[in-house]
Amino acid sequence: MINKFIKYKKKLLIFAGILIVIGFVILLTGFGMLGFDINKLSPNYDEYTQTEEYYEIAKNKPLDLSIDTDSADVYIKPSEDDNIKLFFSPEYFSVELNTNSASNDSLIISRNENYRSNRKWYYLINVYTNSYDKITIEVPKKLLGDLSVKLKYGTLNISEISNINNLFIDNNSTDIDLNNLQILKNADISSDYGNISISNSNIDGKCSIEEKSGNLHLNNNYICNSEILLKYGDSKLVKTTGNSLYIKASSGNVNLNDVMMKASVSIDTTYGDIFLNYVDSSLIELTAKSGNIKGNINDSEEAYKISAFSKSGNSNLHSKHTGDKELKVECNYGDINIKFKE
Repeated sequence: MINKFIKYKKKLLIFAGILIVIGFVILLTGFGMLGFDINKLSPNYDEYTQTEEYYEIAKNKPLDLSIDTDSADVYIKPSEDDNIKLFFSPEYFSVELNTNSASNDSLIISRNENYRSNRKWYYLINVYTNSYDKITIEVPKKLLGDLSVKLKYGTLNISEISNINNLFIDNNSTDIDLNNLQILKNADISSDYGNISISNSNIDGKCSIEEKSGNLHLNNNYICNSEILLKYGDSKLVKTTGNSLYIKASSGNVNLNDVMMKASVSIDTTYGDIFLNYVDSSLIELTAKSGNIKGNINDSEEAYKISAFSKSGNSNLHSKHTGDKELKVECNYGDINIKFKE
């Protein structure tokens, strides 16, 4: 029995050694075809260096921008004039500018269909960790119409753009960073894996955010109507104003700091705590199925009609039927500790 095991082990070692030799030969062959220059293993090898292109657009028509690619680091920022400037690798991306439409002009950026078929096999030998393609788009600050981004892997950064009509982001595994934007109508943001950050922005319509796994951070924003669905991850809203806010979180904490909504604030968590600090609205609804509800309301207790229920836990609230505003708090497994402005 022992002799059979030793023979079997020797065969495995021989087979593993053959595979190692074959792999080394392939690596050495590919490296040799690159002239044994390690710099040419980089995704930024000269054959794929970024080029700079300009596109003139009509000054009296908005521009709809659409980006649809699998993996890329995408940066969108304002241009210094009213034209479009692109920094990208034509080997990776194709660009189409349509200016003949009676409505908005459109710029469409997508993955080059010949990218994989034309690329030589030995360029796939990559010793660098960051293999994402990069594209920087400079657009007119006040002439942007609808903005649509579909991205699977990489990062997305959009900053300092005014007069976006509608914003649509569909992301698979990407960190999203939005800063200093003015969205005239609606924003629809969907992410499977990755963090979402929105700061210093105005959204005059509805903002819908669906986050399956990742953290959400909103800071110093006006968002008229928000609907936020979170599956796994924490959310934090700081200095946020608007008309209504709805958050439903399956697993994660919700933290509201200096949040003022004219009509309503509604938070519903399944597994996670709700933290409030200086929150105010005509209607505040807080529900935690398994977690604590704690914090401060930025108005007096007399201002609120209160409905409080705790199935298993302590509560410092007592229901009362008078007040111009309304506070509803329900906690199944956890404590309720809400303080009011004195």
